[in-house]
Amino acid sequence: MEPYKNILAVIDRQSNFQNTFLKSIYLSKRSGAKLTLLETHLNSKNEQSDELAFILRQNKINFEIKQSKKMTSYKGILQTLNQDEYDLIVKEKSAKHHTFLGLKPSDDWHLLRDSPVPVMLVTQRKWQADGHILSAIETESQENSHLKINQNILEHTYCLSDLLDSDVHLLNCFLGENMSMAIECKPVINQKLLHLQHLANLSGNAVHSPAKLHVCEGLPEYGVSELAEEYHANMVVLGTSEHANFINNLTGHTSEYIIDKLACDVLAIKSSEKLIH
Repeated sequence: MEPYKNILAVIDRQSNFQNTFLKSIYLSKRSGAKLTLLETHLNSKNEQSDELAFILRQNKINFEIKQSKKMTSYKGILQTLNQDEYDLIVKEKSAKHHTFLGLKPSDDWHLLRDSPVPVMLVTQRKWQADGHILSAIETESQENSHLKINQNILEHTYCLSDLLDSDVHLLNCFLGENMSMAIECKPVINQKLLHLQHLANLSGNAVHSPAKLHVCEGLPEYGVSELAEEYHANMVVLGTSEHANFINNLTGHTSEYIIDKLACDVLAIKSSEKLIH
């Protein structure tokens, strides 16, 4: 895919937005993208907007500053998405997706489910040169929508690897024999080798430098976060909100549990089609 062309960065005046601001500038400079700052939670006209504009001009960024009057950030973000063709949202990562039994979801929760645009959730961690990008891939399903989101994950991963000067790691987590057989009867096969072959087949179509492949037995929310910490990943790329039903909407998707456990930045890519179960 081509580098990003129009980035929307959310500047939340009620939180520390410095990481969002600086990382958005970096992405804009490396990709040549236009950068739109969306200021939310404004109590009054804030003179800091002039300071931000001054920094953007110093860095020769093509930029625009917008302000949202919505009481909740995600509503202002979704409204702004309808005003232009953005291809990336950048915002500060919330501490958790759910507060009390999932009854009060965060802005991140709403964006991951409702935004048609990939969402990058950033943290205080600095991006390291010659670093690593980890992509969580689920290869078992062969449905067209799932194959498409895997391809989208790979495209964004390699785009970010160029922008952040990072190498690529692909990870597939699978349930062990005992766990998977408790759910459905499967023939006794070497699951690890099978999933490794699936990853190899997927990455073999890439025109970029070969990715490092990893297979992990166990729940993905643990496997992804542990590998991300082991390699001090700059970014984890994953798909989200592919399945939608009442229980998932209340308790959260697997991807949201993974994001909650990660200490690094995340790029969440939503499937273009929802699978209703």
